[in-house]
Amino acid sequence: MNLLSIENLTKSYGIKKIFEDVSLGIAEGEKIGLVGVNGTGKSSLLKVLAGLDSADRGNILMAKNLQVDYLPQNPYFEEKATVLEQVFKGTSPVMELLREYERPWAF
Repeated sequence: MNLLSIENLTKSYGIKKIFEDVSLGIAEGEKIGLVGVNGTGKSSLLKVLAGLDSADRGNILMAKNLQVDYLPQNPYFEEKATVLEQVFKGTSPVMELLREYERPWAF
């Protein structure tokens, strides 16, 4: 069973095509790597999969229990935040549960 299927996904910025007609499937239990030289669209593809950007065309089908998160290459850190505040900054349901569990250190 595929957890994630991508069909003919295309993304461009203006006239520059970042990727075109990407198709793949990732089945439960598979481990994959995304490898390529700088500027070939790896981060752009991951942003589309995480819902932070949209594709120009194509389809993305995900299992209903699948959650895709994206950690940027150069994350923004609040200047006055503690390390724990940065660690627990996410908004996913799992992160919210962890933050609630760790509430005694409160930020």
